[in-house]
Amino acid sequence: RDSDAHVPLKPEALYGMGEASVSWHADSSLQEDSTIGVYHQTSGAPDAADWRVAVRLTTRGGEDTPALCVPLRNRQSYFMCGGFNATPQH
Repeated sequence: RDSDAHVPLKPEALYGMGEASVSWHADSSLQEDSTIGVYHQTSGAPDAADWRVAVRLTTRGGEDTPALCVPLRNRQSYFMCGGFNATPQH
């Protein structure tokens, strides 16, 4: 693997939250009510809050609640527990 390979970030278009590595999605191929855990390590300083996770609640009617964006530090984790992945997107 080429450690110098770089995939450019894309602007988050719906809420103006800056650049994103992936678009809004829910992990639909998981077992129902399963928990998702994500650990992320960046090349930044150990205490740098250089990545973020954003979540929004979607409904079947197509209306969304405002999105929430939380800064996280290098080497931190976040978890979406139980049925959290059923209607929210991240």
